[in-house]
Amino acid sequence: MKELRIEVKVKTRARTRSIEEIAPGSYRVSTPAAPEDNRANADVVDILATRFQVPKSLVKLVRGHTTSRKLFSILLP
Repeated sequence: MKELRIEVKVKTRARTRSIEEIAPGSYRVSTPAAPEDNRANADVVDILATRFQVPKSLVKLVRGHTTSRKLFSILLP
């Protein structure tokens, strides 16, 4: 398996779910979820898993649990 590390800027409480690549390895993700109780992080994991077509269990939040700038590790088959 190959590990892909990406930086993500998260916008919470957005109207829709979206993902946009703003630079190689850097994404902007919008989620309608609130940042309380890890809901926004869980939704971002779901969005990234869908985008990269991997199970959610292969997407890990490495850094930025409580900030809008995050680092994710994605294991690609």
